[in-house]
Amino acid sequence: MSGIMENAVGGLIASETHGILARLLSRISEEIKLGLSFNRELQQLETQLTTLSLLLQSTSFQSNNNNLLLVNWLNKVNNIAYDADDLLDECSYEALKQSTLTRKAKHKLKDRVSFPFSRHFMARRVREMRKLIESVYCDAKKLGVKPIKVVNGDNSSEIEDGKIQQNRRKWVDDQFLVGRDDDITRIMELLCHPSNNTRDLTVVGIVGLAGLGKTALSKRVSKAKQVMECFNSHVIWLVVSYTFDQTDILKKMVQLLYKEASNLSDSLAIVKKLQEKLNGKRYLLVLDDVWDTFDWEPFRCALQEIGGSKGTSMLVTSRAKNVVAKMDTYGEIALQKAAIYQIKGLNEYDSWSLLVARMRGDDNLVAASGEGYVIAKRMMKKCGGVPLAIRALGDLLRDQSIKKWREIEESDVWGKEDKLGILPSLKLSFHYLPNMGLKRCFSYCAIFKEDEVIEGEKLIQLWMAQGFLQHSDKMELIGKEYLYILLNSSFFQEAEFDEFGSVETFKIHDLVLSLARVVATDLELLNLGEKKIHDDRSTTATFCKKFRTYYYSQQSFYQRLYKSLKFISLSKNLRVLCLCNLGLKELPESVSCLKHLRYLDISGNEFVTLPKVITKLYHLQTLRVLSNGTLYGSKHFPIVTKEVGNLVNLRHICAGKYQEIGIPVGLGRLSALQTIPTIDLREDWGGRLSELGSLSKLKGTLKIQGLECVNGVEEAQTLNLRRLLSVDRLILKWSITLGKSSSSSYHMNEILEVLQPHENLSTLEVSFYGGTILPFWFTLYNLVSLKLNHFTHAEGNLTLENLPSLRFLSVKNCYWLSITFPIHGFNSYCRHLEELIIDGSNIDNLPDLSPLTHLRVLVLASCQGGSNRRRNNRIELTGLASLTRLTTLYTDELLPADLCKNSPVCSSLLRMDLACTEFLCDDSSLCSSLPQQIQHLVGLQSLGISEFECLELLPDWLGKLTCLKTLRLVSLPKLKRLPCQDVMQRLRSLQYLQVRGCPLLEEQLSSKNGELFKTTRLLDVNWLNTQREASSSVERSFVQGIFNVISENNIRFSI
Repeated sequence: MSGIMENAVGGLIASETHGILARLLSRISEEIKLGLSFNRELQQLETQLTTLSLLLQSTSFQSNNNNLLLVNWLNKVNNIAYDADDLLDECSYEALKQSTLTRKAKHKLKDRVSFPFSRHFMARRVREMRKLIESVYCDAKKLGVKPIKVVNGDNSSEIEDGKIQQNRRKWVDDQFLVGRDDDITRIMELLCHPSNNTRDLTVVGIVGLAGLGKTALSKRVSKAKQVMECFNSHVIWLVVSYTFDQTDILKKMVQLLYKEASNLSDSLAIVKKLQEKLNGKRYLLVLDDVWDTFDWEPFRCALQEIGGSKGTSMLVTSRAKNVVAKMDTYGEIALQKAAIYQIKGLNEYDSWSLLVARMRGDDNLVAASGEGYVIAKRMMKKCGGVPLAIRALGDLLRDQSIKKWREIEESDVWGKEDKLGILPSLKLSFHYLPNMGLKRCFSYCAIFKEDEVIEGEKLIQLWMAQGFLQHSDKMELIGKEYLYILLNSSFFQEAEFDEFGSVETFKIHDLVLSLARVVATDLELLNLGEKKIHDDRSTTATFCKKFRTYYYSQQSFYQRLYKSLKFISLSKNLRVLCLCNLGLKELPESVSCLKHLRYLDISGNEFVTLPKVITKLYHLQTLRVLSNGTLYGSKHFPIVTKEVGNLVNLRHICAGKYQEIGIPVGLGRLSALQTIPTIDLREDWGGRLSELGSLSKLKGTLKIQGLECVNGVEEAQTLNLRRLLSVDRLILKWSITLGKSSSSSYHMNEILEVLQPHENLSTLEVSFYGGTILPFWFTLYNLVSLKLNHFTHAEGNLTLENLPSLRFLSVKNCYWLSITFPIHGFNSYCRHLEELIIDGSNIDNLPDLSPLTHLRVLVLASCQGGSNRRRNNRIELTGLASLTRLTTLYTDELLPADLCKNSPVCSSLLRMDLACTEFLCDDSSLCSSLPQQIQHLVGLQSLGISEFECLELLPDWLGKLTCLKTLRLVSLPKLKRLPCQDVMQRLRSLQYLQVRGCPLLEEQLSSKNGELFKTTRLLDVNWLNTQREASSSVERSFVQGIFNVISENNIRFSI
């Protein structure tokens, strides 16, 4: 097999061009079916493109792909293929434009007469294209290129049912570390050494080759319990990468600490902002992937000015030792050198363990002493102990035959040195990707920046815009399959998944990104980068006309951009255009000339209405407006006018989480639409509910709120939710709830009844329903997630036996509903529950919880039901002690008597809120002391105690909860004080103390010589004394200056 670099020069170009031609042949057939007036020219062009595709299959490319004459010929063919793609796009655009204009009753005269001219112009363009192809034929004859039989060129195969699910199941977490325990221990010792307490700043550097796992190692260290305790959980994580900007780094620190974007630009103002959070505190700053462009001395001075306490440290990862070596700090006595920790490759044992873990399921092939074992061992040694290389090799070998293993081992790629440091196993993984379409999709990832967080759905939409996914109704499905293949091949890492296992975000390792940039042979044709935007050539037509992508990362927020947007009028072949965070109030008219545009991102601007120029983009597939108005936090989505109906190819309207839209006139004509933002019926945009009901291809989530605006059953029926078969998540929300005696209750009953979805719905959420009965269709057999909120008047039984597929159940403030658990327990029904949340409803029986082996969240609170159904006793949570995955428990029921220090739940439970509701206590003594079982929950990080009316003292065994970070004390009227000083000193992880409705304790907290001096470190203290405020300015300044008072509201049992 020839090397990957040679393939990138010759064979890769040939394969890519053939893929484009295969796509063109499919498209041209569709254009001919439209019956255009220049069909004859198109048919002749189709014949020529078919012959050209045959030429590209010539075996001469495989044997002579370094022949410069052939490479030049290939480039010429490649350019013609792109030009032909542009030409067909224009043909399609003109047909769509004509269809749109003839649909209107009135239009301008110039539009009337433009059709004949357009047809003549397009026919001439096709003839010119045919002449270019003729010249290519002549050159092919001179080079001896002869056509051979076509083999499926694009390889964008149809997706088999369940294939994506199969790829999901194969995925293995790339964050687990093998063979790094000693490294973690030694780095923690360097960071937490007692001698650091005498220094203002300690620098520790992790140095090693790319792919050794420096980032993963530093993340594991920074999250370790010992490190979190040492730095009181004040850990700030930043990625520096090649481009270092001190102001940008400091600004990112502000964003992480304040959890909001910062528009500060002055360095002094930024430093002052950081002082408010960090001055006098010990913290750990992690700088990942630092290059030699890092200017240390000014940054050190800035950190010194911020002023953390003694023991503040900085953990740095870098490929170069000299980068860390120059990070000297100055102690009180002498210069302090940075501590450098050099990590090495994995040893043979750990390398083999990692390889076998990645190969999963190939145990027979790697059985000891077998041929597979010997071959895999030899290839593993070629990886040099580099974890990234070993993971890539394991993914490559997985599900392959021994014959294929031999072929991979014999590749000459192993012996070739790469100037860019790209690992051989990564090159081989790229070579063995299953088809050319997937290779094109991977190479397109070269547009992204190092360490950029990439949304899975956005990447698929970008691939679609470039035409990499064969045009069909299944483009998104093909894109998902490609995404999972690349994830399973170690090209993508650090993936985050939603609750149903779909990829939300991921990152690309620097080495993988380098590979993408090498194999992206036509990157100049793909991306108009943010660096090129300042190039003098960027204003010339010859430079701009060939670009198909203008994309820049959302992470590069305050960059100097080409504000005049002049390049748009010159870049008429763009498929992707990002104009984010520019403060635009209108788009230039030149945008309407982008006939090929399929992806438009205008997030972060200030549009009142959706710019009308967008409605002329007939090929547009994706429109993204993730924020609008002010740069962050705005709910406003630009008002959409009736012209939106022109966008017949629009598939995705992507908005921010809290942005809603009305229903515009013409929405029903968007027959291809799959993704739509939240529909708010209170927004009157002129359209009717029936327009939403006609969008039969909607997929994913459909959220409708403001349902009180529905006029009657007849209007609700026009929504016809039962025919929206691809909607898997339905969210219905009323804005208000009316009194039970209101005539509207019956109205709501009828409306919810006719809003019946299809039977395969997986998620249902209904909020603020004011009806009196549950609809009959609530028993959806395939429902995975059910959430009911504020059913203030609805009565009835919700029987879990009718919902056997449930994994997530949340019922809140549904006071008159009764939850009926399976009669024979969870062994037969709902045993896969992961979240069980019942707050403010009635339960009469609770089965043994032990069969719920997947349960992570359990909330059982205020489960006494309406006034005529109140219980006078608490239910024991039988089986709770045996739950191995439970992390969150909020309840006012009884902890089980068998909960002891050896119970599995003691190591898994991280958060618990425990209440003692008075009317559920048949024994008043239960409210005077905390359950003894709590002392065994040694893994607890957050503990809330509320409504223990007679509790006077907190027990000394509270000091056993050494992992505790947050302690909340709410509505404890007789609580007098915290535990003794010795107990409080044992709570070394404690950071936050929250007090509400505890008047006696609040009095102590307000005193300068009171309870807080039992702690040995500074806490964030949060209390609300309803009886009085601090009586003097001296007292206020003491509390605020020393203990950093925070004022967030406490809501019991909220998640």
